[in-house]
Amino acid sequence: MPAHLKSGILGANINIPITQGKLNLGIWQAFIYVNIVIMAVVVPW
Repeated sequence: MPAHLKSGILGANINIPITQGKLNLGIWQAFIYVNIVIMAVVVPW
């Protein structure tokens, strides 16, 4: 998936609130890490 498509769907900003060395999240908030890797295989004819 092209990078501009991923950033359009998922957004390009990252904000991680940290207070006193711990994640500062609200009751209904969670930290989710998503790594999308799509490998293309090119077969020469």
